[in-house]
Amino acid sequence: MHVPESVIAANDRVFSRMLGLVRGRVYYNLLSWYRVLAMLPGFAVNRRFMEQMMGVREPLPDEIVAQLGGGTFGDRLRDAARLSGTLAGLVWNHAVLDRRIAEFYARLNQALAPLRPPLEEMRADELAAHYLELERQLMTRWDAPLVNDFFAMIFHGLLRSLAERWCGSREGTLASDLVRGQSAMISAEPTERVRRMGALVAHDNDFCALLCEGALSDIFVALQSRPEFRAQYESYLEKFGDRCLEELKLESPTLHDNPRLLFRSVGQSARDDGGSTTAAAAAREAGCASAAAEAQARRALGWHPFRQVLFRWVLRNARARVLQRENLRFERTRLFGRVRRIFFEIGRRLHAVNLLDEPRDIFFLEVEEVLGFIQGTSATIDLKSLTSTRKREFEAYRRDEPPDDRFETRGIVYQGNSFRSARTEVESSGDERKGIGCCSGIVRGPVRVITDPRNTELRKGSILVAERTDPGWILLFSSATGLLVERGSLLSHSAIVAREMGIPAIVSIPGLTRWLKDGDWVELDGSTGVVRRISPDGRAS
Repeated sequence: MHVPESVIAANDRVFSRMLGLVRGRVYYNLLSWYRVLAMLPGFAVNRRFMEQMMGVREPLPDEIVAQLGGGTFGDRLRDAARLSGTLAGLVWNHAVLDRRIAEFYARLNQALAPLRPPLEEMRADELAAHYLELERQLMTRWDAPLVNDFFAMIFHGLLRSLAERWCGSREGTLASDLVRGQSAMISAEPTERVRRMGALVAHDNDFCALLCEGALSDIFVALQSRPEFRAQYESYLEKFGDRCLEELKLESPTLHDNPRLLFRSVGQSARDDGGSTTAAAAAREAGCASAAAEAQARRALGWHPFRQVLFRWVLRNARARVLQRENLRFERTRLFGRVRRIFFEIGRRLHAVNLLDEPRDIFFLEVEEVLGFIQGTSATIDLKSLTSTRKREFEAYRRDEPPDDRFETRGIVYQGNSFRSARTEVESSGDERKGIGCCSGIVRGPVRVITDPRNTELRKGSILVAERTDPGWILLFSSATGLLVERGSLLSHSAIVAREMGIPAIVSIPGLTRWLKDGDWVELDGSTGVVRRISPDGRAS
């Protein structure tokens, strides 16, 4: 983005502190994120767009913004001068972005091509060399997705601003509807595949019952006599087997390791409607909503040629960048899947020579510790002791109360900080809450509060309630009539996929999972972001 190399070098420590590990949980270090953004032109404007993209509810205090160079009139003036000076670079990046994305896909596909010999047959040093090659080719050259994310942030923020200013959209609903209906989005494909598999076996009541309730061993035996279903299942695993719950944690089991959630979702789809509801119908609905939003925008813009041209240009770019944001996230899943398998195979080699108690203990070691042990640069070679210490620590983290959603630390992070919010969050009383509406539509029904989707059944007609979601939750979305999420933003995975699937959705609802319990009836309005608790007959409770 044409930030001078000297500025990047001077902020080297900032890049190493983008994330923190607190009581076993990964947190954004927001101050570092703002500092990185402050290196780019237009910080005074861009930080608000970044807050929208990341779902940051509370902006930085003014005194910290001033330290970053975005508070005073002089700061804004210098920022504007930098923006003018780098405008050509921004225009160039935007002009070549599609070509850069195509080149990135080519490089990624080459790096992740099938291996000869396969990972299972490589020595530990060969596995380490393959990881380092992936690091060189991809992990330090993740350029196209990052640049695309920057422009997604900019254009989506501009679209919301123009929709509010010129079209009277006060809740951001119009902008959300305008970016719906993108049939090329890969994140909606798993749901359609699940529905096709459900339709294939809907007439087979015994097999449906087995998928919904049976043991994995029994399901695998039954697969042998159903070659067409088995082929679709194996095709799904080949493409989406690494799209699992908490997929960016290498220690997370994938669908290759445990496909129970996939089988349960297929069985539930077959039981609910025989798999008859297709993703094509959802896409048509999303397309209709997008067309209606475009008509609304045209009426609001009226006879203002300049506004019409600018609005259409911003809309076209917002759609393209949001689509690529979600599709490129899937490529990250593929890379993490390969890396996960590399380190598991190394774990198997070390376990075989009694250096680890279990192959999966490898995930309690840091990357450099693993590579250092293989390459002869480790300060400690007692891997069993290292993993034993960390297993005890992480077991304690699981028992401990988790830190707050947002907190401040001072001095030594792990000493003397409570990891509690300095502000007492006053939750709304009564039977109404407000979040960020992501997908328009009004839905009434019972809620299902899900904390762990691995062994959860979501019945058709239920409204899914969660503290947070990730791409692995997509297998539950097809049974949900509505979606309520405590965390998230307009550009989070759940918001984007809900729009494509036509599921009315609200994210960023404070205290949601403490407010609602299984069986409560609610009415949610995906346009306004308002959710009300009601009685089953539709009246306020």
